[in-house]
Amino acid sequence: MVAKMSPTELPHVATEALPENQIGEVMPIFSMLFRRRWTIRRVTVIAAVLAAVASLFMKPYFQATTIIMPPASPAMGLNAAIGGALAGGAVPLVADGALGIKNTGESYVALLGSQTVEDALIRRFNLMGEFKTKRMSDTRKILESRVIIFYGPRDGLIRLSVEAHDPNRAAELANGYIDEFRVFSATLAVTEASRRRQFYQQELSSTKDKLADAEEQLKISEERTGILNTDTQAKALIESAAALRAEIASKEVQIESMGMYATESNPALETAKRELAALRSQLSLLDASQVGSSQDLILSKGNMSEGSVDYIRRLRDVKYYETMFDLLAREFESAQLDEARQGASVQIVDRALPPDKKMPQYRAFIVLLAALIAFVAACAWLIIQDRWRNSPYAARFRELRSETVHR
Repeated sequence: MVAKMSPTELPHVATEALPENQIGEVMPIFSMLFRRRWTIRRVTVIAAVLAAVASLFMKPYFQATTIIMPPASPAMGLNAAIGGALAGGAVPLVADGALGIKNTGESYVALLGSQTVEDALIRRFNLMGEFKTKRMSDTRKILESRVIIFYGPRDGLIRLSVEAHDPNRAAELANGYIDEFRVFSATLAVTEASRRRQFYQQELSSTKDKLADAEEQLKISEERTGILNTDTQAKALIESAAALRAEIASKEVQIESMGMYATESNPALETAKRELAALRSQLSLLDASQVGSSQDLILSKGNMSEGSVDYIRRLRDVKYYETMFDLLAREFESAQLDEARQGASVQIVDRALPPDKKMPQYRAFIVLLAALIAFVAACAWLIIQDRWRNSPYAARFRELRSETVHR
């Protein structure tokens, strides 16, 4: 059976829900705000009207979008084909992330938003005059606020959108971004193949110079010692050891090159490291099998004359650099073929066209936000004003002011 409560008991229950000190502090504030409700209403309405009028004078923005496709990043050119053949005769069609390949799409997004491209675009379209700025840094900030660059990991496409007050201007800026980026990227090695090509080109040039020096030293040794040929067995051992050392050096260069675009989990990189370990093991066995014999690869002075030792060492260097040069030349040609196949520049999927629809301006949201801010600001101001009026500091201030007036 439910007990009935008399009306006189209801206020008593309500007052027990909150402490008396909190009720004593909150109720005067709400009472004061209720008395000044017309002031709050006027401030809120005036702010909403001003925001509505200001939103009517806002210039509309148009957004033009261009879609580009960055070059694909093959696993490792011919090295990937060899790895695929060893795995089963075909290269699997898997994503770059599964192979441990660094994503070139994200690199292109960073390059599109680089300072070099932005400065070239600012100078080409005279954006400092259009934005009415005096410094390049200020112009760059305004431009970045109107540009959106997004890379879609699923489709592998990059979408570049530019906002402007004029639809034709928006399309010009979006297409100009791609044009300036093409000029900029022509001097960069962005893709995996172009980085490999640049790397092997440097190594090939260095090895070519070392080979020329080794051949010159061999010629000087021949003229000084008069030795023009060596024993057939010794020559075969020298060539075998030089070939193994050259293959080891080439494999080390290849692993260093792969480190620029492949992660540690890349299967091709792991295979290359295992091949390097096998080559080093073969060289160790070859050196161990000749220790102490007359055909020792190190060739001590006790077994041969000083002139023969010098000549064989020079011959060994020449054979080493010749083999090294041939291996690097093949890798360099492979990188050139991969770079030519995948393309050095981005491909435009959709060029930016002048948009026929302006971007939403959210006028209703602007008016509501302005009204809300004005309402909160008016309430806060009235509360601060009321607290100051009832504070002892205000009473003391009035006393001092009245004393000053009477004097």
